[in-house]
Amino acid sequence: MAANSIKDDEEVSQVKKSITIKRLLSYLFRYKKTIVVVLLIMAYCVGISLVNPLIIESAIDDYITPGNIKGMVILVLIALLLNVVKVVLVKIRMYLMSKMTNSIIQNIREEVFTHLQTLGFKFFDSRPTGKILSRVMGDVNSLKQVLQNFVITLLPDFITVIAVVVIMLIKNPRLALAGMVGLPLLITGLAVRVNDAFNSVIEVSTAISIVCMLYVAIKVMHIDASNVGLLVAFTSYLSLFWQPIANLGSFYNQIIANLAAAERVFEIIDLEPEIKDGEAVGEMPQITGRVRFKDVGFSYEDGVPVLKDVSFDITPGETIALVGPTGAGKTTIVNLISRFYDVQTGTVLIDDSNVRDVSIESLRSQLGIMTQDNFLFTGTIRENIRYGKLDATDEEIEEACRKVGAHDFIMRLEKGYETELTERGGGLSAGQKQLLAFARTIISDPRILILDEATSSIDTKSELMVQKGIATILQGRTSFVIAHRLSTIRNADRIFVIENGGIAESGKHDELMAKKGIYYNLNMAQA
Repeated sequence: MAANSIKDDEEVSQVKKSITIKRLLSYLFRYKKTIVVVLLIMAYCVGISLVNPLIIESAIDDYITPGNIKGMVILVLIALLLNVVKVVLVKIRMYLMSKMTNSIIQNIREEVFTHLQTLGFKFFDSRPTGKILSRVMGDVNSLKQVLQNFVITLLPDFITVIAVVVIMLIKNPRLALAGMVGLPLLITGLAVRVNDAFNSVIEVSTAISIVCMLYVAIKVMHIDASNVGLLVAFTSYLSLFWQPIANLGSFYNQIIANLAAAERVFEIIDLEPEIKDGEAVGEMPQITGRVRFKDVGFSYEDGVPVLKDVSFDITPGETIALVGPTGAGKTTIVNLISRFYDVQTGTVLIDDSNVRDVSIESLRSQLGIMTQDNFLFTGTIRENIRYGKLDATDEEIEEACRKVGAHDFIMRLEKGYETELTERGGGLSAGQKQLLAFARTIISDPRILILDEATSSIDTKSELMVQKGIATILQGRTSFVIAHRLSTIRNADRIFVIENGGIAESGKHDELMAKKGIYYNLNMAQA
């Protein structure tokens, strides 16, 4: 039974590898014109490699031995011309292959990256960032050598081996068979298990074959000095025979080693997003801002509920603050509104639409989300803000900055809005970075705004600088504010205290303080 199981696993593995190889080759076939040109170049180069031993044979036996120097010079010049053209074509082939494979790798990486954007938070929660990056960068890069070698090594070497055998058999069958006597020994070096000894096996097989060929030529066939060119040609053909076999063996081992990387890449591409549009979804109309939870239940792990039968009704334009201990479910609530996760029980409604019944794009395009770590890209300040609305005019960008209080500090910079930022906004203070993030958020004019610990990473002085910006972007839109610093949410229309999977307390700041309950204790602890 165990043996059958192992055999079945091996068969499944072989089928999987075969499918992966075909899938890799499908990327090559998108560049048919380039491949045709490369194959034509390779055909010429292989042809010259096969002709060179014949030229050497003719030069020795037909010109040098008889003393025809003039004929030999002409032959050498012809050979030189043919090989110079070959060298030029090899350079062109390398350029074309490098350009094509770089383009393929870019396409694969973009495909992986684009697909990653469709995957839900659960995928990222269960995988370290470094592991995901290794798929996008390392594993994809490892495919380049495989794709290149398939075209520039596997095909020409396979053709070369076949052609060399045919030429040797036509010229002299006995020498040809003697020259291939090392093949049985070579076969032992073709499993991955003895890969470390493969090159040594090739060298020994080549040496044995040459010795056998020379023995047959001299002792059996009694070839004399008039046929030295034939021996030289056969020796060259043996090199052309054994070297491609060595390349093919190495390529096979490389394929086996790198198929695992390809399988990991395709595994990501084939992952179905957990959060995706259903078949009959519609477009979310212009959001007015009403948000309702009806008996919502959610858990990240089976048997460990985060939210239990949570219900509330938010009117358009309200600012709702969510407070509570870490892990209570504050971020989970706003993630369900954004549909980064789907509820297990109950319903999330925006206006009168179930968030699962509208397209994800039409929903999220009307939401603005700010976290404690907003990424600023390499580029100008203007470009970073325009990321919130790609068709925004310069006037709209500057107006957004004025609203959040970022315009003044931007204008104090030497190049103003054209100031180049390094990745993550190097050179700016934490408060300045947040103001730019606020501007980027407000320029998209979101109907529902979510601020998830948007000020937790900045000091108190910087927080005072962004308070005006926060007040500005909250106006006229439904907002959810999560903050550990209770001073930032005192003016919220309602404060929800989240604890034990539900809303433990609800009301305005003064009301909750008067109750002297959970919120009161949190506030006093911070004071």
